[in-house]
Formats: sequence, C-alpha cells, structure tokens
Amino acid sequence: MKRCVYFVILVFLCSGALALEGVVPGSYDVEFEPGLERDFVFDFVLDGKEELWVEGDLSEYVELDKLEIMGRGDVVVHMKLPESLEKIGANEVWVVAGGVRGLIRVNVAYPERFVGLELSAPNVNLGEDVELKLKVLNLGRERVFVNPSILIYNPDGGLIEDVPFEGGWVNISGVLNFEGVLVTSNYSAGDYLAVARVDYGDGVIKEENVFRLGEFGIRILDYSKEFYGGRVNRFEIEVESLWDGKIKDVYAEVRVVGSELGFDSDIVQLGAWEKRTLIGFFDARGLNEDVDVEVGLYSEGEELSSEVLRLRFLEGFDWVILVKILFILVVAGFLFWRIARRFNK
Repeated sequence: MKRCVYFVILVFLCSGALALEGVVPGSYDVEFEPGLERDFVFDFVLDGKEELWVEGDLSEYVELDKLEIMGRGDVVVHMKLPESLEKIGANEVWVVAGGVRGLIRVNVAYPERFVGLELSAPNVNLGEDVELKLKVLNLGRERVFVNPSILIYNPDGGLIEDVPFEGGWVNISGVLNFEGVLVTSNYSAGDYLAVARVDYGDGVIKEENVFRLGEFGIRILDYSKEFYGGRVNRFEIEVESLWDGKIKDVYAEVRVVGSELGFDSDIVQLGAWEKRTLIGFFDARGLNEDVDVEVGLYSEGEELSSEVLRLRFLEGFDWVILVKILFILVVAGFLFWRIARRFNK
C-alpha cells in the first residue's frame, strides 16, 4: 500500500515538472479595426529567468510592460494598430520568453473582390520544358473575372518572356487552374524568376517563384583557406550540384601548383541541387609559405571543372616530431631508472 502511495506522489511530482513551462492563454484572436488600441495579458510560467521580446507581422505596433520575467508572472502587451494594414488575412505577433511563445492574431477581412495565388515553376535541366501551374482562389464575397499571365525574368531582372492565359470566371470560394509550358531550348543554365500577374477587376495581385535550369556540373561554394605547416591538415571543400538529377562518384583532386604534393578527397553521391562537403587530408610537411592549389572536381573519373585556389600558410607545431621527442624522453628516463637501480644494488 505504501508503495502505491509513493508511486502516486512520484507521478504527481513528475507531472508538475513536465508542465513547468507554458503560457495562458496560448493565443488571442481579434478582428482588425482602424486604430485599434488594446491590452492583452499573458500568464507565463518559466523555469528560471528569461528575456522577453516580440516578433512577427505586427511587432512594430506592440509594447511590453517588462523586458524579462522570472518564474511565473503576467506580461501585459499594449497594441496600437494603424488606420490600415496591407496584409489581408491573418497578421501575427508573437510574445516570446525562452522556448515559450504567446500569439496575438489580428484578422484583416477580405474585401468583396479579392483573389489569392499559388504558382509552381519547378527546377529542370536546360533544354527540358518547365511546366508552369497557376492556381487562382476567390477569397472575396463576389464572383470575379480574372486575366492571368506569367512573366519570366532573367537573373539580372530583365523580362525574357510573357506567357499569357485566357481569362475566366472564378466563383465564390472557387478555384481556377491555369497550366502552361515554358520551352527552354533558347535559354542558358542558371536561376530565373517566374512572376504570376492576375488582374481581378479591383486590382492586380502577383506571386513569385524562383526556378533553376540545370547543367551537368558541380561548383565550389567554400573551402579550407588556411593550412598549418609541418603537419597533415584536414581539408574541406563544400560543393553544390548544378544538375536536376543524381551525379555519381563525386570527388576532388587537389594538387599544389608546380608540385606533385596533393591529395584526393573522399567520394560522395550528389542528389539534385544537393550541397555536400568533400573531405581530404593535406600533407603540408615541408611547406612554409602560401601556395596555390588546383582543385579538379570529378564524377566517375571524368573531370567536370577545375579551379586554382590560394591557401594561406600558418605557423604550427609538428606534432609527429613532438610525439617522437616525448617517446625518446620516456625511453631515456626508463633506461636511466634501470641503470640507477642496478647501480644502487
């Protein structure tokens, strides 16, 4: 019987510990009113002392009555909204203390005529067609006629192509789907921007989607720029696939320019647009100055690209020599002890 009582007490104490941190209420929902001014109270329970801050869409319109909280206490959030908010729908502000977050959600009503967009322009390899998909959602309270188009821009911001669609009616709470094909045979590999533009009568709404046209290749994003002389250095090369597909058996061949010194990295498999870090070990014993290294990137034994990089020399200990010296000292000490012991006898 006593064991049962102890077990119940233990469960009670553990449950209290598990529920140690939290906030009540977890959230507030209010409808937007021009110039709305109101206080919101959150009851925080924390395990220790934490700083308080706010983040989210409406953080510039709220003030806290304190900047930190210890244990348990109320936090008063004073909100003063402007005459209008640009974002239609839910606008959020979070009150944060450590890992505990309280939410104030301000809902801005949709006008009589309003639409939402969902745009899809996926990554493909150069020469393949990009399947453009546009979904128009009627979020207002009236049936609307929409005229959509998708504009394609190059990385420099210049307009390349305008893909138009035939307009149509969207019923209340309805959805209208549009699909098109972008032929990329005259394009170059790289990043592009697709911008959906929909005129719904009371205005124009836009949605953006960045997509990439791939080429079979790999590029270097970062690498170990320094090395210590007199030792073997761990060397890292961060690479990125430029291909919308798998690139097999990828490795780097690193050679000091004008020398046979160098190494090959480990071998990895790269997925579509994947980033990985190649690792190798650079034997810099005998080097005492900055060097240039040529880094070749290979797939299945075939070189895809090559780049010359500058490495900075740093002074460092030769740990191998240091270990040898320590070993010699230990052996010499042991022999000296044996000789002294024999002499004493």
